[in-house]
Amino acid sequence: MKMYRCESCGHLFEEGEEKKEFSYLGDYGSKKIYEHSFSCPVCGGDYEEVVKCTKCGSYNAEAGEKLCDDCKKQSVSKTDAGSYSRLPCSVLLMKMRSAAR
Repeated sequence: MKMYRCESCGHLFEEGEEKKEFSYLGDYGSKKIYEHSFSCPVCGGDYEEVVKCTKCGSYNAEAGEKLCDDCKKQSVSKTDAGSYSRLPCSVLLMKMRSAAR
C-alpha cells in the first residue's frame, strides 16, 4: 500500500484516501470533457509519496530513499566521527585549528 504526506498540513494517508475532484472543461463533439485532480483529504493541498524508513520505521522517507532525513543526519554524523577517529592526532589537531578560524 502506498502512503502519502500532505506538503501543506503534514497529514499522512494511504492510497485511495486522497480527495478526487473533477472539473468540467467543455464538450468535444457529443462527449463531455472533464479533468480530474487529486489532493489531500484534509486540507486539499498537494501531497508526495513517502515510504517507511528502514531504520526508525516512520513514514518520513521520500519515495526511492531508504532513510528519513533525521536518520540520514545521524548516519552522516556517525560516519564523520568515525573517519576523524582514524586520523593521526597531528592531522586531527590541524583540522580542528582550521575549523576554529
